[in-house]
Amino acid sequence: MNWRGVLIVSVGLNILLGAVVLKSRQNRTEPAATGTPATVIFKTNILTRTITNHVEPPSIDPPTDVVWPRWNEIASENLQEYHAALERYGCPAGTMRDILKAELSRRFYIERQALLEPVSRVFWDAVARNGFDDNVTPFKELDADLRKLAGEYGKLTDELSGVMEPGRIESTQMPDPEYAHLSGDAQHRLAGLDQKFQRDRGVIDRDKQYHDEDGQMTVEGQALLKQLELDLATHRRELMSDEEFHEYRLRSSGAANWAADRPGFEPSDEEIRQVAEWKMELEEEHRPAGGMNEDDYARSLARLEIESELNPRMKELFGKERFEAYIRSSSSDYQALYDLGDRFNLPETTVNEAWEMQRTAQAAAEQIRNDTALTRDEQRDALWAVQQETYQSFETLLSEDIDQAYVRRSGDWIEQLSPINK
Repeated sequence: MNWRGVLIVSVGLNILLGAVVLKSRQNRTEPAATGTPATVIFKTNILTRTITNHVEPPSIDPPTDVVWPRWNEIASENLQEYHAALERYGCPAGTMRDILKAELSRRFYIERQALLEPVSRVFWDAVARNGFDDNVTPFKELDADLRKLAGEYGKLTDELSGVMEPGRIESTQMPDPEYAHLSGDAQHRLAGLDQKFQRDRGVIDRDKQYHDEDGQMTVEGQALLKQLELDLATHRRELMSDEEFHEYRLRSSGAANWAADRPGFEPSDEEIRQVAEWKMELEEEHRPAGGMNEDDYARSLARLEIESELNPRMKELFGKERFEAYIRSSSSDYQALYDLGDRFNLPETTVNEAWEMQRTAQAAAEQIRNDTALTRDEQRDALWAVQQETYQSFETLLSEDIDQAYVRRSGDWIEQLSPINK
């Protein structure tokens, strides 16, 4: 093969191709060279626009290079230095508090888990040997270690709060729902008071001088805690008007919780508030002299007195039928039936009918047990008949599959109708 000839032909072809490309470029740029702008006209549905290729580019200065730090250039084991680095790079105050708070929580969790892990492996063995006694090893040592760790992190939190907000009390936590009716400033000031109270209480809880040999709080320590609570209550009251304070007490008393978990009963907002007002009033009126330290009998008696006065008011407020629905909604047996209705999409009327069946069967069984005219065998036969009729009635009302699901989960009361199955 004549390689020299091939090379000459190849070079010639490349020169020819380059000339063609150069000529085509000159033709395309000729209008711009003569100073006449190239015009393109196109039509839209509304108007005709003319666009030229003669555009003066805006003068834009090149952006200044921004050098962002790497995280390992900011983070530090020393929280004071960590805070200073965040400030130095212009981190917003709220974000800075969240970062440092999260870092404290992370470190506390890691150290706490390290203390808990060895004990968790022998927990059940220790309980089997000694019962759940926190005064024996390893629980006693663990409790001491956890108290010490909490004290250390409580001190760190105090120091960090002083660095971030010198001379000012401000909570880094979301305000409690009890404060939601107040202005934003009042919410944060009250949340700050709560946070300070928790810190001060933690200092007393961790101070050994306020504990006896068994770790119980001394009389002096209890007095200090009581004074802290009184001071907190006083400062709270000073930050709220009479109406705001009444609303706060209503929200924080738990009196409005009466409406929670009431299947089949839907009170209005006005009814929830009215009953809560009554409950709070009666709880204060019938509060045992010893408060929470009073014995169980005194507290139970107070609850009965409250209910005896509250129920007639609620019956008048709701009306007879809705009051019955309210009473029914507090029964665990009715709640089980209501859950069954939710699971199988049963009408509420069916759920209520099943509830009435249960009450009727239980009342009939109780009447048979109290009938002294019946012999033991007659009572047994009568109770067995009530039980079988109840099984049949539930199966007819609910269908066999749903009835079996109910009996397996919540049907113990049917078994208890007759102590002995024939």
